[in-house]
Amino acid sequence: MRGKGDQTLVDVVVAGADAYNSQTAAMRTRLSNYMINGVGSGGGTGSDQSGGICSGGFIAMPGKYVQGNNHETINEATVAQCQQRCLQRDGRGGLGGSWYCKGFDWDDSNKDGIGVCHLSRLGCPVVGKNYCRGKHKSLVWYERCSQTTLPPDNPFVQLDPPSDNVSNWKIDYGPYEINGTPIDAKPAGDGKTSYYVAPDRYKGNLTTYKHLSFEKKSWGGSYYGPDSYGAYGDVVIKNGNLTARYDINKDHSERWKSYSIPLYGSGWKLSGGASSLRDVLRNVTALKIRAEYGAGTDYSSLRNVVLK
Repeated sequence: MRGKGDQTLVDVVVAGADAYNSQTAAMRTRLSNYMINGVGSGGGTGSDQSGGICSGGFIAMPGKYVQGNNHETINEATVAQCQQRCLQRDGRGGLGGSWYCKGFDWDDSNKDGIGVCHLSRLGCPVVGKNYCRGKHKSLVWYERCSQTTLPPDNPFVQLDPPSDNVSNWKIDYGPYEINGTPIDAKPAGDGKTSYYVAPDRYKGNLTTYKHLSFEKKSWGGSYYGPDSYGAYGDVVIKNGNLTARYDINKDHSERWKSYSIPLYGSGWKLSGGASSLRDVLRNVTALKIRAEYGAGTDYSSLRNVVLK
């Protein structure tokens, strides 16, 4: 056990940086060690002021939950992912968030290690106070230990990558221009299909995000579907050979159209050995959006791409 004076939190995660993929395995190991072994500021094993055993930065309290007052909900998440997000919510602002997470209840009704957690500003140390309730069959409350924090210089997972005005997006085949907010594709009429390619900030573990939204317009030529001229879907996400594709409704009218693609449920077509969309989202190596929709002389534009 480390003494209080020499406890330091390991680097939990780095996301949104170009070097993310090359460090993913090591960072996951450090995150796992932190969550399991309780290495960190105030995260060692021992007694907390709430009276429970502090392990991994949290005290597990089976049956407890905070009624209402759910300030953030994360679907299809592990306990470690919920702990990680709660630690980020440290009230410092910026990527860490402007409010302080005191704990979360986690529901693993399917008993498969993947559940739903509700983060709250309120703690649940005593049943009957701060909307704290007890005796729930499937919920476990994880109370944040009083001294568990991420140091100011520790890199954070980016909670909601904002639109970068597609300044770092590219086209995998054919000429393109970036004119402020949109990126404009001017594909050649050569029987091949071009795609907008996301930068590295959209790679890595995307399982905590629920939607991919963007605005697109296209015009010119003779419209063709997402399986012609070498196309392989309208939205394509890859984890190595594991592939998921999503096809959007036809619109080739030269008018901006907004799309919100769910990163869960039905609508996705899997290939390359992927058994679920989550398999692909665990370590995204490529994210593409179709840039060519018309045979002959055609054009398209993309803007405001956001994960949320």
